[in-house]
Amino acid sequence: MSEEELQKKCFVIAPIGEEESDTRLRSDQILRNIINQVVPDLGYEDAVRADQTGVPGMITTEIIQHLLDDELVIADLTDHNANVFYELAVRDAVRKPVVLLIEKGEKIPFDVSGMRVIQVNLSDSDNVTACKEELKQHIEAAEQDPQSLISPITTAIAVQALHSSDNPLGQSVAEIHTRLDELPAVMRQLFREIGASQQSNVALRTEELTQTLRQVIPVLHEAVMLLDMPEEDFEHRRVAHALIILKDTVHILLRTAERTDISTAGLSSSSSLSG
Repeated sequence: MSEEELQKKCFVIAPIGEEESDTRLRSDQILRNIINQVVPDLGYEDAVRADQTGVPGMITTEIIQHLLDDELVIADLTDHNANVFYELAVRDAVRKPVVLLIEKGEKIPFDVSGMRVIQVNLSDSDNVTACKEELKQHIEAAEQDPQSLISPITTAIAVQALHSSDNPLGQSVAEIHTRLDELPAVMRQLFREIGASQQSNVALRTEELTQTLRQVIPVLHEAVMLLDMPEEDFEHRRVAHALIILKDTVHILLRTAERTDISTAGLSSSSSLSG
């Protein structure tokens, strides 16, 4: 590979911790044994972690510049570190390739639950090997179509653009997305307001919602395929992207409905036992 091909830059955001802490040791191992075993073969210089650019724990102008400019960012969501999520939000806003990692067994935060996340277990050599292959695949996919990356920020930007569009179809898609986005809050409020004696009704309504969402997903997928026009057809590409976002939102709503159904069943059982 020529020297010119090695000019791409990869920036890593991760929990750092104090020197010699378990957090720092893990972060060093991720960088050394996984990330920098993969990115050079894909045309990148060795990845640079945020603390290697300045004072650990400080979000500097240099870090922001890396987030805005570098060809690839890899974010480790382990421990749900506040700085990592702040930096990830900056990266999301510019819609450039980003790949997510997390310690295997940790809960994936709801705000990124619709995104693909590589789950790493450093104590399992087979998992490390699998993670390196998965990281390679995620990077290649992100490079191929960075505009397909979906997050709460890219969703908000795309929906706002559609609301302002002259395309009636785009405006309709944006309105549908906005209404769907309101549903989880409505469900939670309804659940809080009803009494225990109505739990069976909640279970029934939740099951109906779950079934409806399951039916909507393939329809949305078909719509995305129909509208996935050539890149130069900007309006159609924007509507197709909005439908992808909408499909992702429906997946999230489906998981919310299923969790609500489980909670309802538990409450119903408790009520029957106490009676």
